[in-house]
Parts: sequence; C-alpha cells; structure tokens
Amino acid sequence: MSDAGTRYELRSDAIEKLQQIIRANVDSGDGLEEAASKIKETTLANLFRDIAIQRTAHADELARMVRSNGVGPRRRGSGKAALHRFFVDFRAALNVGDPPAVLAEAQRGEDYIMHLYEGALEELSGSAAYDVLQRQHLEVKQSYDRIRNVRDDRTNR
Repeated sequence: MSDAGTRYELRSDAIEKLQQIIRANVDSGDGLEEAASKIKETTLANLFRDIAIQRTAHADELARMVRSNGVGPRRRGSGKAALHRFFVDFRAALNVGDPPAVLAEAQRGEDYIMHLYEGALEELSGSAAYDVLQRQHLEVKQSYDRIRNVRDDRTNR
C-alpha cells in the first residue's frame, strides 16, 4: 500500500480496536501457515498459505495505521479465550489429519475474525480506519467463502 507516510488521526478506542484485529490477523496467519505446513493435500495447503499471506498483509496495513499515531502495534498475545480455543481445536484437527475437520476449524476461525471486523466497523464508523477495515472485512468474507466452498464441495462428493 502507498500509505507509508499517511497520518491517520485515530482516537485511543479506535487504536485499541485495531490492536485487537492486528493480533487476530497475526494469530490467524500463523495458524494457517502451520496448517499449510502440516496438511498433506496441496490444494488445502495452498489455500491456507494464500489466506495466511492475506492475514499478514492486513496486520501490516493496520500496524502502519497504529504506528502513524505514535503507538507501537501489538502483534502478539491476543489473550482472547475464544481465539485461543480455536487454535487449540485447529491444531488438534491438524494432528488427526482429517481434511473436513481442518476445514471446519479453519472456517470457524474465519468466522471469528469476520465478527471482529464487523464489531470494529460498527464501533468505528466515520473513523479514518473505516474504509481500510471495510475492504479488509470483504477480503476476510471472501476467504471464509472459499473455505466454506471447499468444505461443502468435499461434503457433497
């Protein structure tokens, strides 16, 4: 993105919401990258890698917005119980190696992030971050749909 020098005027509550989404994107990207490295199916591994790359880009873009306000982005340690439970379940599905279970857990993770974005969009309407969040939310929704479609395609075989 070309916003490297852009200053985003954000309130402290907006910065905190962006920090939550940054951490969720980092956690999601790490989890999906781990899945891609463990799953034996190339198609699924590539899907997870694609989404992991997107999550990293989202986190980086939001981190620049936070940094433009003189605040250091927090990229680790979400501390959210729901997100932690997701990754525990996701890793368990990976250990079993059952693609439908892995896809179901991946979809659940996408659903979690999608809801984070929806909450942020509701809370930050009119903020300098709104357009970026809206675009990223659409991309997360598209990733959710990709995972759902792959899962549904496998279920309907």
